[in-house]
Amino acid sequence: RIIPLGNYALKALTAYRELRGEKAKPGVKALFLNKSGERLSDRFMRKKINRYL
Repeated sequence: RIIPLGNYALKALTAYRELRGEKAKPGVKALFLNKSGERLSDRFMRKKINRYL
């Protein structure tokens, strides 16, 4: 998928990627992680999105 990003979002994502490497559990390839260093679940994302709709 292609998602347009502005400069602000790109800078924030770049900074997050640097921190992500420190928090990820070994072998986890997902970009966005939960507090345990594992990939975010579908249920977690659904709850977050529904909160803003």
